[in-house]
Amino acid sequence: DDEREALAAESMTKPDATATPANLAYVIYTSGSTGRPKGVLVSHENVVHSTVARSVYYEESLTTYLLLSSFSFDSSVAGLFWTLCNGATLLLPHGELRRDLPALIELIRRQHVSHLLCLPSLYALLLDAAEPAALDSLRCVIVAGEACPLELPEKHRRHSSAGLYNEYGPTEGTVWATVYKIEPKVTRQIPIGGPIANTQIYILDRQLQPVPFGVSGELFIGGNAKRN
Repeated sequence: DDEREALAAESMTKPDATATPANLAYVIYTSGSTGRPKGVLVSHENVVHSTVARSVYYEESLTTYLLLSSFSFDSSVAGLFWTLCNGATLLLPHGELRRDLPALIELIRRQHVSHLLCLPSLYALLLDAAEPAALDSLRCVIVAGEACPLELPEKHRRHSSAGLYNEYGPTEGTVWATVYKIEPKVTRQIPIGGPIANTQIYILDRQLQPVPFGVSGELFIGGNAKRN
């Protein structure tokens, strides 16, 4: 109210929009494959692509997302944008609570958490500590950040009917590039799955040629929004 007269004197003309999809959305630091820290530049285009791809792929209704990762870890981007763009509740436990398994389980039960993304090792600990009924609200559990152990799907099945997914993607790929829905009974190594929407995955040799099925190669990620 104190600024009413000054605000009334300002122009009513809409300012020109100068932002473009290529503008920087955020910088996030990673140790990289060599252990040398580097800042990854992520554009608005890439964040939009990553977020929309989640809405396209995941069918479970998102109501409450429990963010367990630090803001310095790129998986936090999934929780922030995916949750808020869907008008859902983003649950941010304080630092001490993240290390208290019984308190986390009670938080999931009390707040009716529908979606959870965490390391497979952390999810295994939650399952070991939880009574089955405590996780009834979960509809979608995503594990990422490390290899998913073969015994996790069966342990998950005994505690929850939620969908269980294994995600993979480097920071430069804006959090995720592939996803695999894990079946209850898996008898082989759990794969990283297929490419998300508007993304291509190639396994190439040293001459950048596609390798035959079953032959080792290097993973290359392509697509319009993978230009970092």
